[in-house]
Amino acid sequence: MRCLSGLPALSMERERSPMIRSMTGFGRRQAPWQDGSVTVEMRSVNHRFLEIACRLPKPLSHLEDSFKKNIQQCCTRGRIDITVTVQAGRGRPGSVNLDQPLAKQYHQALRTLKKSLKLSGSIDLALMAGLRDVLAVSEQPVEDPKLAKIVQLLTAQALT
Repeated sequence: MRCLSGLPALSMERERSPMIRSMTGFGRRQAPWQDGSVTVEMRSVNHRFLEIACRLPKPLSHLEDSFKKNIQQCCTRGRIDITVTVQAGRGRPGSVNLDQPLAKQYHQALRTLKKSLKLSGSIDLALMAGLRDVLAVSEQPVEDPKLAKIVQLLTAQALT
């Protein structure tokens, strides 16, 4: 993690950096994975206590405790945000989900609105498909032990 003030970076080892001079910093590491990439971003700001927030994809949520333990070994205070993103390649497995009951509710609400306000125009497929949560693309959860190891390595690198 590079300190924004130009002071030494945070260290994984307490012996090398017994006192952190600045708690404001940013670290980012990225690595290729399958057809896409994995990115770990860490941000830290001054805070009276140590507060760690993790944003992880569902298949990696089991790593949250180990992230927090690693950070607690080198930091005693500050707010630290960790964000892990997995960018899948073009040939990613996934599915498109249609929430038909929700679409029917939207359609009924739009018809009621059109009638009560005496609006013109049609309720067409393009309009319905653009409504929130009617269509959702979900990626298949990837539970690959190699991915977990890559994320842990990138996290350690982002801390230094």
